[in-house]
Formats: sequence, C-alpha cells, structure tokens
Amino acid sequence: MTTSGTLTFVIINPVSGPVSRGTAEQRVQLATDALEAVGLRAEIFLTESEGHASDLARHAADYRALLEGLRDAPAAATHPPHHMHAPGGH
Repeated sequence: MTTSGTLTFVIINPVSGPVSRGTAEQRVQLATDALEAVGLRAEIFLTESEGHASDLARHAADYRALLEGLRDAPAAATHPPHHMHAPGGH
C-alpha cells in the first residue's frame, strides 16, 4: 500500500475503556492497521499519566506547524518579497 504524505498523530490512553477493547499493544495495532488501510502514515503515542494527552497533542500541533513551515520555505526562498531586489537592481 502506498501512503500519502500526510502524517497522522494518534494518541491512545491505554487504560481507558473496558478491557474488551484490548491491551495497549492491541490498540496500537488496531490503529496502525486502520490507518494503513487508508494509506496514512502515523505516529502513535501512548499516554503515560494524567494530562499527558494534552501535552502530546500540543507537541503534535507544534511539530505539524514546523513541518508546514519547512514545506513552504523553498517556495518563499525562490520568490523573494517584491520589495527585495538583486544586488545592483532598482
């Protein structure tokens, strides 16, 4: 299966819900299988304490913003703002 360029972040609380939902490893595998089935790349994180999911979500958002900035940087570098001129230009 070919994956898209989209990176999906998944946060799993391994102790939430009924035991019938499986172990942490089973939940990770379920998420991995579901995302791969639709061609998405994923980073899967397990929460470790109260409030950890919020921290992980914040870091994921920061990381995504960084990647988007890097993705857009080459285009910005090849097209300088209109007020910038080459040396010796007017």
